[in-house]
This record gives sequence, C-alpha cells and structure tokens, in this order.
Amino acid sequence: MPLPLTKAKNSFVLNLNKEFYKGELIQKAVSEDEDWICEEPSDNKMYVRLKLNTVDKTDALEWINYLTYLHKEQI
Repeated sequence: MPLPLTKAKNSFVLNLNKEFYKGELIQKAVSEDEDWICEEPSDNKMYVRLKLNTVDKTDALEWINYLTYLHKEQI
C-alpha cells in the first residue's frame, strides 16, 4: 500500500484509494486546480495518483481537506 502523501522534488504525490474516493469528485477537484494539480499514472490500479505542484505542505493539506469536504457533501 503506498503512503497517501509523499514529498517529491518541488511537489507532493497523493495516492487515493479508488474504493474510498469517487472518481468524478476527484476529477472535479483536479479540474478546478489544474494549474498546479495533475493526475499521473499509478503502478497500483487500486489507486489514483495526483501530483500537487507545490513545495508548501499547507497548500497540499488544504487541498486534501477540500477533497474530503467534497466527499462528505455527497454522503
């Protein structure tokens, strides 16, 4: 199982389990911030991998909180 959030050079990589996160909500959130977030191929088909092009951990965590908020609103 990959770590959910890892630091890369000048970015963060976020791995989201497809069973817990709805694909359409992920795409909605990414499309709103496509200037600094993009989807990348994942080695594991159970996960969606996103690259967050920021060096600020606070930005990355706030975006994850936004994604969690979108999913909470759907319940």
